[in-house]
Amino acid sequence: MCRYAHHIYKQHLACFICRKVWRQERLDSQSAPLCPDCHQPLTDMGKAFKEPRRNATAQWAKAEALVKNGIRFSSCGCGGPGPMPQRLNEVEAFVEVRAQSAAEQAAERERRERQRAKEERLAEVWNRREQQRVRQYQKKLSRPAD
Repeated sequence: MCRYAHHIYKQHLACFICRKVWRQERLDSQSAPLCPDCHQPLTDMGKAFKEPRRNATAQWAKAEALVKNGIRFSSCGCGGPGPMPQRLNEVEAFVEVRAQSAAEQAAERERRERQRAKEERLAEVWNRREQQRVRQYQKKLSRPAD
């Protein structure tokens, strides 16, 4: 069961310049919230982001690199990116593996879609043939017996 299903968790919004995090219940999609200190746009980190200490610059750089590669901290355990890299130098390999995995999943979805379309076409042909056979049989039955 998703832990986010029964409780409203606040989004974590980060400022990488100030290295601070704010929490907000709902993000307005019209405008990006600004940092109260430096007035730069805040980055949506997801609901499961655990902020590093302000002086842990390598951890902030790691978090920023992950976000720039499209990875958010939103997993509730139902799925998501899996275990996150622990160090900045592990981010590149993590992103590569995740991109390969995403490409493989997309290829698998495309293969399944092609298979489904093929099965639908075959079913359509089968139905047309069956309808022809039924009509022929009905025509045969409707003819007067000799």
